Amino acid sequence: MNGLPTHGVDATLATLARSGSRAVRLALAALRAALEEDPAAQPTLAALAAAAGTSPRSLQREFAATLGLSPLAVGRRLRLAAARQMLARGQAASVLEAALHHGFEHPGRFAIAYARAFDESPSITLRSAPRPGGAAPASGPPVLATIELRRLTATDAGCAPRAGRATNDLAIAICRAQDLALADRESARAPTLRDRYRLSGSLDRDEVVLELAHPWRGIVVWTARTRIARHGRMRWADHAVSALRAAIEAELLAQARRTPLRIADVDSLVRRARPAAMTQELGNVRMALDLLNDALYRDPAHARAHALSGWIHATTTGHGFWNDPDGGRARALDHGHRALTLAPDDADVVALVGNVMTVTHHLDEGERLLNRALALNPARAETWLSLGVVQNIRGDGRRAAAYHRRFLALRRPGNDPVSRLPIFGITAFINGDYPGAVRLFTRALEQQPGRLWPHRLLAAALVQLGERSSARRSVDAVRHGFPECGLELFARSASLHRQTVARILDGLEAAGMPP
Repeated sequence: MNGLPTHGVDATLATLARSGSRAVRLALAALRAALEEDPAAQPTLAALAAAAGTSPRSLQREFAATLGLSPLAVGRRLRLAAARQMLARGQAASVLEAALHHGFEHPGRFAIAYARAFDESPSITLRSAPRPGGAAPASGPPVLATIELRRLTATDAGCAPRAGRATNDLAIAICRAQDLALADRESARAPTLRDRYRLSGSLDRDEVVLELAHPWRGIVVWTARTRIARHGRMRWADHAVSALRAAIEAELLAQARRTPLRIADVDSLVRRARPAAMTQELGNVRMALDLLNDALYRDPAHARAHALSGWIHATTTGHGFWNDPDGGRARALDHGHRALTLAPDDADVVALVGNVMTVTHHLDEGERLLNRALALNPARAETWLSLGVVQNIRGDGRRAAAYHRRFLALRRPGNDPVSRLPIFGITAFINGDYPGAVRLFTRALEQQPGRLWPHRLLAAALVQLGERSSARRSVDAVRHGFPECGLELFARSASLHRQTVARILDGLEAAGMPP
């Protein structure tokens, strides 16, 4: 690299600062400050000359004499070195993310410049990077959709540079989403694939208006208006792409529900099963298992079908839906191990299997998998909720509450946490906040009357408050839905800390639950 080292930015600048004149050193200091503020910064020659206290032409001559390069070329080399660090440390989800993050808007030109500088392609650097948990390279999740990203338009000429940067922010956020792909600009001009969407929009100062269209179907799938945060520049884009992904999932689910089961593909069956399973209502859970059994009959190696089946068996056993808790746990673990073997790098699979391990009381393994899922997909807010469940089972309600607050802060806009209310209620019960637990369980049951299992915890909390008549009504509701449910079955199936289970059992016995 004509005398420039190829390692980190700080070491590169330190080496150059020792060899240059005062003007060169001042210009390099200004360049370093700009890169620290924005890794994609490209200060103009005039700006660097002003920082060095000299004219642009004089600064060019001094750089040429000392380094054999222009100031702008040095900035480019430093951005290349920083991109190499990002790739080598495994901090980028893709080569495109590293390129855009450091101001290289043309991935092809970036790859050529990178190979000339470091004698290897950026993809090789990324493949050799350490992986979360020391895992071996493996195939990621199936692609949910391909996004053709159009450059954001600016409402006035002064916004044009910021519109370009906001476009790059969105591209990086799309790359971070494991199951979204960014379409190549040349091949995306005439979309012909059914899974291809077009994202476009405009920037007006700090406000971005986005529109997601499906060219093949000729419809607009999603629109959004958001502000770019003054601090945490990438967070707005991650939130926008999370909401975009949810819109695509909702559209695909609607399509799957319209497709007759006899002609539905395996992905459609799994997609239909998931929301039914998440209701945790016994009738819906059985329907979900039927769909998943059909999916696994057609494709025994479908990782997400195994992961979701394992999660269903684990949670329904924990709620006491089945009379054979030991058999339910064994089936859950078998599905979980199969899913993890098939797709160890799919964040959704890893998180579901982490939940399986948690509910079957393999807490250390469950927590390890959930942290790995978080490393694979930091934008997956539900993983923080699952980490809170781990702490609930350990009996650490305060730490669980802290994880739940993290989930609430990160969940995508419009994501109603009603289905998670029983988890929050369990945390309140563990912490001795019985009025709060009653409010949360009551609201959850108002929203989902068919989700009967929270009645047991509601009854125990009501007994703690001295409201035994209301507690007996909750026990009657449980017995009506599950006539075989008694204290012994709950004690054998419950996936909570033994002290919490003891408190619940005392409350249920006082409310009239039979043995």
